[in-house]
Parts: sequence; C-alpha cells; structure tokens
Amino acid sequence: MLSPLDTVREYLCSDFYYRFSVGDTFALHFEKCILVAQDVSIQNAEQIDASIHQVLPEITKTVDRADVAKATVLAVTQRISLVSVELGARSSLILTFENGITLIFPTDTDIVDWQWALTQSGGDPYDPSEFVAGVFFETLETKTNSEQDGGGQPATRSKSK
Repeated sequence: MLSPLDTVREYLCSDFYYRFSVGDTFALHFEKCILVAQDVSIQNAEQIDASIHQVLPEITKTVDRADVAKATVLAVTQRISLVSVELGARSSLILTFENGITLIFPTDTDIVDWQWALTQSGGDPYDPSEFVAGVFFETLETKTNSEQDGGGQPATRSKSK
C-alpha cells in the first residue's frame, strides 16, 4: 500500500493544473483530480499586493483583497509542471513548480474540519466516491489502494502519523 504522501505524489507529480478557481475555497484542476483547499499561502504576498495597488488602486474596494495576490500567483503557476510535492508542518501541502514558485496549502484554517483534499471532481471531500486524499483535523488521510483502483471496497481511509 502506498503511504499517504506517495498517494498525493502519484496524483500530482509531473502534472500541472489547467484551471483554477478562487472563492470561499480554492480549487486547482489537475488531470487526475482536483485539489480543493481552504487557503493557499504565497511568497511575497504583501509586495504583490502593493504592486497591483499601484496600477489598480480599486483593489482596496475588494471583499477579499488577499485573494487578488493569490489569484495572480495561481495564474502564474497555471500549466507549469510540478517538480516537488512535500508535506510541511501539520500536513500542510507544499507544491513547487518548474518556474521556481512554491504554493503552500496550510492546515491552520480555523472553524473547518478539512483543510485541503484531492477529489475526483471537486466535490465534497467526505463523499467516498469523490475522496482521494486530504487533511481532516490535521491528519493526512487517503483511500486504500483497492479503492483507488476501483476495487469497490467500503470507504476506509489510511492515516499518516
């Protein structure tokens, strides 16, 4: 059986996302799955925000101003191959792209029970037909190999320690 991290790598490594969405959650559409997350952290967020503000002062009137810089970086990494998939503190997901940019999907969002997940079509991470891997209450969980291969087994999950 693959480790939880190896399962995540199997779905993401050497791939790229071809579409993304920003809203109450973030979604990155890869060939094999959709990464959904409560949040994404980017490097130099304040500098990116300040640069955008210089050419678009109306940024101060947005509801989620921080999402503007995040969406900009997501656009810059779209269709760029992943070169590294790692886990950080508390099972945060760290993706590094060929262009040198790193995205971190943290696991410190308050008042939620799931932080990030890989799903088949971007649906509810709790739906057994959707779930591939994800962080629930700070624990990385994945389906067993037989379920990933369509073995029809009940929706059990393996946990990383």
